[in-house]
Amino acid sequence: MALSGPIKHQFLDNNGDPLAFGKLYSFAAGSSTPLDTYTTYLMNVANPNPIILDASGRVPLSSGIYLAPASYKFELTTAANTSLWTQDQITDIGKLVSDAVTAGLAPILPSVTTITTTGTQTALAIPTGTGDLVIYANNATLLTVQGIVAGTTGQRLTIISKGAGQVDYAHLHASGTALGKLHLFATTGLTSLAAGSGTSDFVYDLALTKWRLVSHQQGAWITPAFTAADYTAATGTWTVDAGDVITAKYYLNGRALQVVVRVATSDVSATPATLNRIIPGGFTATNTSTGTNLVINAGAAAAVGANSIQAGATSLLFYATAALGAWSTTAADNTLVDFDRTFEVN
Repeated sequence: MALSGPIKHQFLDNNGDPLAFGKLYSFAAGSSTPLDTYTTYLMNVANPNPIILDASGRVPLSSGIYLAPASYKFELTTAANTSLWTQDQITDIGKLVSDAVTAGLAPILPSVTTITTTGTQTALAIPTGTGDLVIYANNATLLTVQGIVAGTTGQRLTIISKGAGQVDYAHLHASGTALGKLHLFATTGLTSLAAGSGTSDFVYDLALTKWRLVSHQQGAWITPAFTAADYTAATGTWTVDAGDVITAKYYLNGRALQVVVRVATSDVSATPATLNRIIPGGFTATNTSTGTNLVINAGAAAAVGANSIQAGATSLLFYATAALGAWSTTAADNTLVDFDRTFEVN
């Protein structure tokens, strides 16, 4: 703390005149023990004690007055050492903050660190014994977290995705460390942070010895890598090539999962009652519901079809008509489905 820095204080005598060559003494608060002040905030060069003012009663240019993290008493005297005033209990702001933290009256700022860990982690290493933590995950490739090393009671852990790799969390995974498994909102799939944008907050629950998710923002839509096996048919096959998928993405908010799927120029063999698409993220639906979507079947004109989400199911079901009609056989790249719904997942 600077009592006097680049702007130099001017001291006056009892008549209001500049205190030429006056003296400013500094002591430890409540005592007569000298306590140094310093010329800069680096506190590496001590001022003389007392500081001798110039002819205008100002602090000399060589003597900025910076305080150590302590409490002071100051006494101002004339050049002949006649005391003009004493002021006690002048405290540096750093000391005030430190005292407030010790007394529990001010928050302790969290420690901040960056990790570049990738791969599957059953006990993600984080700094220990440092209180609340903010971790920037600067992973270049996928980081899958099945557990985090144990924390302390009520410890808060914020993880922010900063790198080019996605961060995935697994709920109470069997491989996770016994004292640091993750308790998530959605329990059947992976809760993710989109690369470079997602954020999450955990609090350590000592009673359950688990990190409990209390806040999550996926940050951006996630588009899983194309897998032909994600697309099947109730009878026969639904042949979907990578180029047939216009979009297939999802966004998780708590337990509400929004899915957008648009597949064009795909092929259907036989006459299946439904075409099936695995729910992105590996989630299981909570409730049964039916909606509508745009379909083209066997090159026919665009029409309204239906989709169904079944409680306990892991796939979306597509019907050729709004009345839950079956699909026609086609091998000419002319079957289309279009889906955009939000539904609850376990």
